[in-house]
Amino acid sequence: MLPISAFVLVSLLLMSALVLDVGRMSLERRRDQTAVDTAIIAGAMNRSSQNDLTTTIVDSFNKNLNTTFTVADLDTCGTDTVPPDWTPYPGANCLSRDPSWTQLRLRVPTQSFETSFATLAGVTEMEHTAVAQIHDRQRGVVLPFALSASAGDYECLKVGAGNVPDPDCSGSTSGNFGVATFGLWGNEQMGTATDCTGTGDQFMINVAQGLDHDLSRWGELPHNTVDVIDMDSCGSTPRPNSMTTTTGNTPQKLGLALFGGDTFPDGGPSRLQRTGGMPWFSTTWVAGATLDDTPLWEYIDPTLSASDDAPASCFEDQFGPLSAVEPEVVRNHLALSPVADQKIKLMERCFAHFQGQSWDDEGALSPADVPDGCMGACTTPIFSLDSEQEEQDIIDLQASARFGYVPQINSALPSGNGLVRIAKFRAVYLQRVYGGNCSSGGCPLTFDPGFGYTFTGTTDKASALTAFIFPAGILPNGLADDNALELYGSNRFVELTR
Repeated sequence: MLPISAFVLVSLLLMSALVLDVGRMSLERRRDQTAVDTAIIAGAMNRSSQNDLTTTIVDSFNKNLNTTFTVADLDTCGTDTVPPDWTPYPGANCLSRDPSWTQLRLRVPTQSFETSFATLAGVTEMEHTAVAQIHDRQRGVVLPFALSASAGDYECLKVGAGNVPDPDCSGSTSGNFGVATFGLWGNEQMGTATDCTGTGDQFMINVAQGLDHDLSRWGELPHNTVDVIDMDSCGSTPRPNSMTTTTGNTPQKLGLALFGGDTFPDGGPSRLQRTGGMPWFSTTWVAGATLDDTPLWEYIDPTLSASDDAPASCFEDQFGPLSAVEPEVVRNHLALSPVADQKIKLMERCFAHFQGQSWDDEGALSPADVPDGCMGACTTPIFSLDSEQEEQDIIDLQASARFGYVPQINSALPSGNGLVRIAKFRAVYLQRVYGGNCSSGGCPLTFDPGFGYTFTGTTDKASALTAFIFPAGILPNGLADDNALELYGSNRFVELTR
């Protein structure tokens, strides 16, 4: 019995030793996981440069793990296997990124501790680490168009070839049709593969889905006044601040991207066919497809009242029957225009008044209609409807495929192809589509949301596209500000994916 008892006792001691040290190992790994999750989120929100990113990560590690890591310690993961097509950061191979720079992966540098009782089993040291991966995503997509420095509140994003029945959309400016050239950098979350050849397929995908990578403003971080051109960079340098415009009219490519295309890389249809953002969104059958038919005025906060710092011209009732529009002189003036044009003019009037400006319908109304409701520029957001009160601070407008951002350059559109610099990103709402084979007699398809318009024919062409350009402050949470794409919590979100 003595030998058996001794054997059992030793076995129990060894098992107890392993349980104690393995338990400590589990505790250390839990601490590692919490620390790496915290560090990668903090790093993603402060990554204007690699130095800022790595410094933030190291500081977070040291705070949460009670370590004394240095940036050099982030370069000790050379044997780590990263996902295909991912690239370790130079000098910090514990950190890697996908081709689009929107996904980051971070490993805690391997740590160890000396065992206590496990030494009885010959285990003197145990190593531990943890990995986290995030997707840093924008809620508001960037669309591949270019607004000039002088763009107003309602503009043509894509100009036609000369037959579009709209003076703002008919005929290019010295060969420039408003299209900007962006590559596909490769984004697993959006289903895109790297392609910077400059083909029209890139344009269609970027219209339908939005860009698959981040941009920045010229003169701001991370590149300041150094030109980083999107197509030239194509993944080698993150967040380009410049782009090129392109010549040539592309009605079929725009039409396929907006309403006539098949499934795109992210699994979704053409942009205006993406109609499921909110249960109350309305649709209509146009050009052989079911398209978003929700007008911009449906997103107006229904609780706005005279007690708010908002113009009366932006209240819901001003976008109902024409008989409700005040004052009478404006009502009589609008009566001369088609109903769809009336709504566009009323929205321009709302935008002007919100900015503390009078509205004269581009000189057609005299005297001009003065603002009513604010002393100078208004401050209460107008389009702040939030019907579902989600945990994340998302308003209904952000769920619409018609909402997005367009780069505004710091100059006029160039003649033909040319380098342009991004001054800011303007929040836009896609409004009118001119489609079909346009001629001197007009376009067979003129589609504005909100009128239940049905085009009986089918077409895959769109010659021109207009949009409302939101002024700063008219959207809540800074969504129309110059830096809107950089706002975490309202327009950017960090999602842990591993």
